[in-house]
Amino acid sequence: MHIAIDGTARLHGGGALHLRELLSAWSRSGLLQEHTISVFCREENAEVMRGWISASSRGTSANPIEIRSVIKSGASNFARLKWQQLTLPRIASAEKYDVVFCPGNISPLFCKVPTVVVFQNAAPFCSAITVGSEGFVRWVSFSILGILMRLSCKTATRTIFISHYFMDLFLSMGYCSSNRSDVIYLGREAIQEVLGTNPIHDRMEGYQTCVLSVGHLYPYKRFSNLVRGYGSRKSELIDAGVRLCLVGKAVNDAEYAKIASEVKALGLQDWVEVCGPVPPEWVGPLMRLASIFVFQSTCENCPSTLIEALSSGTPILCSEMGVMPEIVEEAALYYDPLVPTDIGAGLVRLVHDQRLREVLSQRGLEQCRKFPSWEEVSIMTLNSLEAAAKAVKHG
Repeated sequence: MHIAIDGTARLHGGGALHLRELLSAWSRSGLLQEHTISVFCREENAEVMRGWISASSRGTSANPIEIRSVIKSGASNFARLKWQQLTLPRIASAEKYDVVFCPGNISPLFCKVPTVVVFQNAAPFCSAITVGSEGFVRWVSFSILGILMRLSCKTATRTIFISHYFMDLFLSMGYCSSNRSDVIYLGREAIQEVLGTNPIHDRMEGYQTCVLSVGHLYPYKRFSNLVRGYGSRKSELIDAGVRLCLVGKAVNDAEYAKIASEVKALGLQDWVEVCGPVPPEWVGPLMRLASIFVFQSTCENCPSTLIEALSSGTPILCSEMGVMPEIVEEAALYYDPLVPTDIGAGLVRLVHDQRLREVLSQRGLEQCRKFPSWEEVSIMTLNSLEAAAKAVKHG
C-alpha cells in the first residue's frame, strides 16, 4: 500500500505518543518492505519525526518513511484545517495513495481516496467540559472539534476508536456503524530504568509515603479536588507521613492558581508539592517509587498515563467516571472525583490497608497485560488501513 498520514496536528499528549509509537514500530518491523508511507507535518515537527524514525529503523533496508513538511511553523489550527480539507485530498488523488490515515481526530470530508480516522480527544463529548471550566474560546474550539469529529465519522471509510467506551458513544448517536469501526487500544510498554538524576525523584525517595498524580493541570483533571480531598483528612494523612506530589505542566494559569490557593488555604504547603513537568521517560520511574498513584480525571478516552500506572505495579486510586473502569477494571479502588471527601476517604483507606495495596498492585500488573504492545497496535492499525483500501476497491 501507498499510505499518506496526516501528521499536521500539534504534537502533545496521547496523540503525539500514538503517532510516535506507530511510526517507530513500523520502522522497526519488516512491514515497510511491502508498504510506502509519507507523513505530512508542520515544519516545527519534521525533525522530531525524523528523529523517531532514525532511532527505530536501525539501518534496515526497508522503504524509509518519508517526512514532508507542508504547514509553516506556528500556523493556526484554521490553516491546518484548510490544508487538510482542501489540499490533502488533491495530493492523495494526484499521487495515487491507496489510503489516507488521519490519527488526529479529523479526516478530509470530501476525499476520493479511502480515509481512516482515529479519535483521540474525548473533550467535546464530556459533560465536565464547560464554558466555566475551560473559558469561552477553548470551549468553542472543543465544540467545533466535536462537530468535525461527527462529520469525519460519517464520511471516513473506517474509524479507529481507542476505547469501547468512546465507540459505544458514537454508535449510540448514530454516527458510525460497527462494521466499519475498530477498537485499538493504546499500547503498553515496559518501564525502563533512566540514567541520570531527577530532583523530584530524589525528593520522593526521602518521603515516608508518597501519593503521586500525573497529568497536565487542566480543569477537567480535577487536581484541585484532589488537594481538597487530602485536606478533608489531613490530620490522618499527615500523621501517617503522607506527601502528595502533583506532576504535570501548568497549561492553564487559572487552574494552577486555583490549586496553589487550595494548598495555601488548607495549610498544606509542607505536604502537597506542585512539582511541574518531567520528561516522559521519568514518569514510569516516579510511578514505581510512589506508594499510591491517584488518577482523578473526569474526561478521558484511553489514558496512556493510566496504562503506565498499571504497568508500574503501584496501587491505584481512580476516578469512577467515563472510560476509567474499562481501562482499569478491578485493579483500582474507585471514588467520585467530583466529591473531595470521597477522594480523602479513598486515600486514608489505601494508606492504612496494606493487604488492599498488595492486591491492587498484583491486579494492576495482570490488567496491564490485557493491552496490546505497540508492535501489535501497529499491525492492527495497518490491518484497518488495508480493510479501508480493499473496501473501496471491491465496493
